[in-house]
Amino acid sequence: MADFVAQWLSEHGITDIFSVSGGGIMFLCDAIGKSQKINYFSTRHEQGSAIAAEAYSRIKGLGACLVTTGPGATNAITGVACAWYDSIPMIVISGQQKRELIADYTKYRNLGPQEANIIPMVTPITKYAKTIMNPESIKRELDKALYLATSGRPGPVWIDIPLDIQDSIIEDEKLDSFRLPKTINKNQDLAKYLTKVIDLLKDAERPVLILGNGVRLSGAEVVLKDLLAILRIPVLLPFGGLDLLPENSPYMAGKFGPGGQRRGNFVLQNSDLVLSIGASLNVASIGFNYASVAPKAKKIMVNIDPNELTKPTLKVDLGIEADAKYFIEQMLRRITKIKFNFDPRWMTIVNKWKKSYPSITDEFYQDKKHVNSYVFYEKLSEYTRSGDIIVTGIGLDACGLYQAYKVKSAQRAFVNKNFGPMGWGLPAAIGAQVAEPTKRIVLVTGDGGLLLNAQELGTIDAYRLPIKIFVFNNNGYESIRSTQKRFFEGRFVGADPSGGVTNPDFKFLAKSYRMMYRTIRNNGELSRIANYLKLKGPVLVEVNIAFAQERVPKASSYKRADGKLESRPLEDMAPFLPEGEIYKIMHTFVVKGTKNL
Repeated sequence: MADFVAQWLSEHGITDIFSVSGGGIMFLCDAIGKSQKINYFSTRHEQGSAIAAEAYSRIKGLGACLVTTGPGATNAITGVACAWYDSIPMIVISGQQKRELIADYTKYRNLGPQEANIIPMVTPITKYAKTIMNPESIKRELDKALYLATSGRPGPVWIDIPLDIQDSIIEDEKLDSFRLPKTINKNQDLAKYLTKVIDLLKDAERPVLILGNGVRLSGAEVVLKDLLAILRIPVLLPFGGLDLLPENSPYMAGKFGPGGQRRGNFVLQNSDLVLSIGASLNVASIGFNYASVAPKAKKIMVNIDPNELTKPTLKVDLGIEADAKYFIEQMLRRITKIKFNFDPRWMTIVNKWKKSYPSITDEFYQDKKHVNSYVFYEKLSEYTRSGDIIVTGIGLDACGLYQAYKVKSAQRAFVNKNFGPMGWGLPAAIGAQVAEPTKRIVLVTGDGGLLLNAQELGTIDAYRLPIKIFVFNNNGYESIRSTQKRFFEGRFVGADPSGGVTNPDFKFLAKSYRMMYRTIRNNGELSRIANYLKLKGPVLVEVNIAFAQERVPKASSYKRADGKLESRPLEDMAPFLPEGEIYKIMHTFVVKGTKNL
């Protein structure tokens, strides 16, 4: 039966699989190893396997990993959670003890060695999870898992296969089949919603379009260009959609949120209509002061998940359950000949804010001894080329990507921001390189994040993956230190060398994995990036970031006199602008003849 699983995977487009070998998957490992159509990549930890598969899926559409029983399976859970929260389809296949040794978990913790009751553990973070107890059900369960992983709002699935099932003999003609369920057309009422959307657009003077990862997941990139050509309104991008539009697009207004750009937040907070397509607009995107988001705007959210439309944070005025591509296609059918009466000053002011509030200011050049992370990203965007794939961790490295990196056409740039585990970047870069072996993969990661999965440098070495790794060395966990400075009088706990968080010598770390080692010590050396990107094979570049450098600008929380935490509105980012300047920006359109909601 293991041979059938390998054949099924290849027939459904899986040409690469990530795995850590184990006794609980010995028959599956052998079948994958014999396959002429599947390449297996041995990571050094099952978390690395799952995260690599998740990143692979972002590029190829569907990735897979194979993990053994017990601790092998539990090690993969973090990567599966990453896929769950970012709506990434992937298939996990795990081994399990022989059926006769699977415990009755109401009585026993386990019977077989390294046994785990894995299905209840992963059920909350998968669209489907099943242990195969009948060999003849394998095709049905695999087909069902694939259908669920890729339909509706995508996500991970998990198939658990006991050892004796892997070794069983099956006959194709006796295999059960999966019948596609009768689908309800959830888009059938879209017509009446489109009328409302168009009416709101007709009434709007300062509309803004927010585009999330659902746009890419639905395959709507092409029709999106047609929509923008008609609406010609500013676009804001959350983390999940940061590579949907190149920086040089005339409609690119910026990124928004607590760690976004000032210009993006000014656009959002001054808009009178927000049309969000394929974005969840969760708290990570809009901040904890969600009641103050776009206070002058009617809010329309288009999302394939109906629960996203009614969550108890951001209140939307019109929620539409629909696939992003289908919604845009139907919009295009209706608005081609409509003339909208948007305020002619709107795009002019948006472009003015883009120039007046750049991501890089003179302040970032004052420290002559270190590299400023935002300046690094601005320079990196100069030296990368169309087709490159940029992957980051989730700390200072992710904020710099979001604020200062200028995405080019046909580039991919992504980070797992929703779940945001430290250590995600390195195995994600591996998955991206396997998915696109001829493209240049650039990983920017913090020192803390790199060390959580540093063992995967061995995977890069084993397959000589030519990933270019830039490590921000600021001696520990910047995000934790920042929190401890603001709220705990600078008492660092487990965040720097004094708290046990130390770094290795990155030069020797690189050498031990046969990687070229280079350094960038200050802003004046950033031109070296161009040469480092051209080096052949894997490269580790240590980037000297100041210990005290924090994320700026940032709409952060503060402690009130009564000790409670409160979040500032998005337009009020630290370092703070003069009060009169903020007032003027927030009242730009409150004049006679202009709509004041």
